[in-house]
Amino acid sequence: MFKVYLSGPIHGCSEEEQHEWRESVKRGLRNENFEFLDPTIRTYDWNDPASVKKVVEDDKRDIDQCDILLVNWTKPGAGTPMEMLYAWEREKLVVTIVPYGVHATAWVRYHSHIMLRTVRQGIDYLSNDLNPVQ
Repeated sequence: MFKVYLSGPIHGCSEEEQHEWRESVKRGLRNENFEFLDPTIRTYDWNDPASVKKVVEDDKRDIDQCDILLVNWTKPGAGTPMEMLYAWEREKLVVTIVPYGVHATAWVRYHSHIMLRTVRQGIDYLSNDLNPVQ
């Protein structure tokens, strides 16, 4: 069983932008050997310093527990690349989806073990190219 942390933009994104791709991954790998760690299931008060601290601590805890960081790099931000660096430094597999027409910075490229172009390719990679130990 692999634990997959679903990393991608949240702050400043619509509900659809936050959830659509994550739900697509969950549906696409529903019958596989995967468990998902989804930061969008939590709610926080972005104006409360204690809540902001909890956001980062909860994300770090989930990344510590995951085997794979699946990144949907659809727009620049600060949180997603920090999650990538944090996962990379803990020797997690970082699989990054960079859609056509979206620029991935040198830091995003460097901290990705594999880069793909579509969510479907990400699903296929996880489904076909990884062999979970049962």
